[in-house]
Amino acid sequence: MQPFNLFSYLPALLLIGGFYYMTYRNSPQHATLLLVVVAVCTGISYITPREKFTLVGLALGIIGTFVVIIQSRNVREKSLQKWFVEKEFHYIKFGPVEALFTRPRIGTINYYPYKGEIVTDQQEIPCIIALRYSYSTSGKTPSIIADISYYFTEPTDLNLIERKFLNARENTPHTNLWKSHLRFFDLKDCEIFRPAQGGIVVSWRVPDSVEGYTDRYEWIINALQK
Repeated sequence: MQPFNLFSYLPALLLIGGFYYMTYRNSPQHATLLLVVVAVCTGISYITPREKFTLVGLALGIIGTFVVIIQSRNVREKSLQKWFVEKEFHYIKFGPVEALFTRPRIGTINYYPYKGEIVTDQQEIPCIIALRYSYSTSGKTPSIIADISYYFTEPTDLNLIERKFLNARENTPHTNLWKSHLRFFDLKDCEIFRPAQGGIVVSWRVPDSVEGYTDRYEWIINALQK
């Protein structure tokens, strides 16, 4: 029997880790299911005669992995649309939406503005939530980066609201490394600015998940209530 060599399995482990991370961002439940698929197919590959069942396990593993990833993305998209409906934000056409983002444009850009109200204990404040998806390809690997901006125009005292947002950012701790994906989606890392058309914007890079949207929505509410 040949001795176990971890380094020979390293490329496969890195590939599985990448698929797990991708799936986890869409749906933690499907990420767990992905590990089950990998474990089952690995077990199949050890059935004798191994020459035959290794190929069977590999084929089932590839098919199962991509099915789980696609399902996780469908779950994410449905959950995000449900989130906007629950918060009573509705898709609108908004001409100056590009001005609500200051981070550099990368690749192909799509905007999705929604209008609704931020409800606090004291008042209901009209607000536009705008999403920006940047699609780009590095080598042969496609990537999607999402940004979210909260835009307020109607409050009479924008100076007061701006101070509330600045104080909230100052008092917000850094998000832990795992949840923020190594600080790439740090809740503290928000931009607060006034666009040329007036009003005030709070903008983040956001993980494209319900949890990421909810964290920033609650941050806005907590900031306005203080």
